[in-house]
Amino acid sequence: MTENVNWFPKHMKDSEDLLKNNLKAVNIVFEVLDARAPLSSKDMNIDRIIGQKAKIVILNKCDLGSDDGNKRWVSFFSKGNTEVALVNAVNGDGLKNISDLARKVITKAGIKSKSIRVMVVGIPNVGKSTLINCLAGKKKAKAANKPGVTRSKQWIEAKSLFELLDTPGILRPREDKETVLNLAFIGTINDDVLDVGRNACI
Repeated sequence: MTENVNWFPKHMKDSEDLLKNNLKAVNIVFEVLDARAPLSSKDMNIDRIIGQKAKIVILNKCDLGSDDGNKRWVSFFSKGNTEVALVNAVNGDGLKNISDLARKVITKAGIKSKSIRVMVVGIPNVGKSTLINCLAGKKKAKAANKPGVTRSKQWIEAKSLFELLDTPGILRPREDKETVLNLAFIGTINDDVLDVGRNACI
């Protein structure tokens, strides 16, 4: 199955360079993961890229996961003093918690600012643009239920305390077949590059 997935090294490098080049312009990073498959939907290079920049892990689409599973993942990602928020970006559940955590994190980092400049990162189709639109109060970022919609960075002013930088998702090669399946099931890999019938039978 994995041989059908096309990876684009230049796109990955360009997107990674974009993240690195814009880190100094933000106060904090929101790393958005799919709550149904948090580890599979995590870019394992993100922590290396952002270094010591303040970060919040956002488990989006938490309404599609179980309460017990959500609690376990919050506990898992909270290790190392990382703040974690459960969010349903479609209806706005959990947004107030994000604002409180962001203020807490940047205060702890010694950052004083009335508005908070945020870089939103994550692999394709985890809900980055939907989250931004929910925080902004209107549809300002391109969003769709398919990967690869955001092609370049977008600065978006929110009605709250945030200024948000939407970034393209980076999907790197995955050697583990179970991870690739998980990504296929949650809609991160385009159906047109997968054998959908074969996956459904697994």
